[in-house]
Amino acid sequence: MYWGIVSDSHGNHPSTERAADVLSQYEIDFVLHCGDIGTPSVLDVFRKWKLHYVLGNIDIDPESFHYSDAESHVIGYEDFGVFEYAGRSVAMMHGNNKKRLMAAEQSGKYDLICYGHTHRAEWHQTGKTLVVNPGALFRAKPRTLALYHAGKHRVDIVPLM
Repeated sequence: MYWGIVSDSHGNHPSTERAADVLSQYEIDFVLHCGDIGTPSVLDVFRKWKLHYVLGNIDIDPESFHYSDAESHVIGYEDFGVFEYAGRSVAMMHGNNKKRLMAAEQSGKYDLICYGHTHRAEWHQTGKTLVVNPGALFRAKPRTLALYHAGKHRVDIVPLM
């Protein structure tokens, strides 16, 4: 069981579609998009999975992005989302608010925190909390996404080729 984690698509459909192709090679339960979506149509690329997303600092028209669709399991949040899935407590944000990111990480409330903004993939663990930045789908070299294995509480960073 994997979760796909992406960020910073900036409306770039070719990279977003490549990310979806890569995710299709795995048994993905759902996808998390950590903001800087760029255009609402980017979200449609991931609608074949359950989808959670937050808005980033370039997503300046929240009304155009915000929709939740219980039937297709699309859930949108403003700038901070919290949910539980498969026994894991998850927080997600874009990451441009460093104080909020650090407070969430230090709180010990979450098993997984996902964020973007920096366009650099990285992950680390603080106590029980795995903190993951999947990198970016646009304006990054290499362009990357992350695969989270909930059962093993492990993450892999995957470059888009």
